[in-house]
Amino acid sequence: RADIAARFAVNTVSVYDWLTGIPSECFDVSPLKELLVLSPRELPDAIAPFAGTLKKQYRMHSSLSEVPRRLFYFGDALHDGKPDDTQECRVVFVQVTGDGVRGSETNTLESQRICAMLDQLNAGQAVQKHKPAIMVVTPYRDQRALLAESIDELRRRGRLDNLEVDAYTLDSCQGREAEYVFVSLVRDRATPFFDMPKRWNVALTRAMHGLFIVGNIDAYLQEAARARRDPRNRPSGNGRNGTDQPRPLMSLLARIMETYDRQLAEAKSPRSST
Repeated sequence: RADIAARFAVNTVSVYDWLTGIPSECFDVSPLKELLVLSPRELPDAIAPFAGTLKKQYRMHSSLSEVPRRLFYFGDALHDGKPDDTQECRVVFVQVTGDGVRGSETNTLESQRICAMLDQLNAGQAVQKHKPAIMVVTPYRDQRALLAESIDELRRRGRLDNLEVDAYTLDSCQGREAEYVFVSLVRDRATPFFDMPKRWNVALTRAMHGLFIVGNIDAYLQEAARARRDPRNRPSGNGRNGTDQPRPLMSLLARIMETYDRQLAEAKSPRSST
């Protein structure tokens, strides 16, 4: 068994790869906690000697690590390794409604809004030797191409001279970091491709100083609210998680937005809209 476990651990890129093909509606609070329920009992114990988690992080402002720590690691990892001078929430929701054509993988309004914010950020950035790095991240290659083209146009016009800006897909941003990250959601509802825990765990942990989530935030918050009002989510006492807690059925992205929204409410952070 130990030999099999070792091969399994070495050949698995990430624990989130185990979740491929599992609908996100299966998740309650943490995908990793649900994995323990969905896996054979012997597997987690056999894998444990070969697996590890990042217990402390030194990259992110503490307000940026809070939600990934809570949702993806149920408090067992990503603890802040150094105190922050400021306690404000560094997550910003930017509501953009429209242009999300059903089935489309581009959103022009989101691209325009992000470029306007980059232009404003660049104008307020003092000229210095170190240019802050900006990552613009989106799930879809077509949207990444649109964003890259728009960013290049700003650069040609001299509107990004004080910043280093690049566009990535969720799958290409792993292993990178930046002072600020902008996430373009594109769509107002999740799809199986869109809703993978591994992708969002990576995307939401790239920023050091600020995270801007741009898209139809309200659509995901409304999805979460509907799920919590659904009578099917009443406590049963015989659920898989062994508790009497209800299990709201919602997409992972709706759960992420709901958790950030609660964090913003607690911090009384302003919310931008378009």
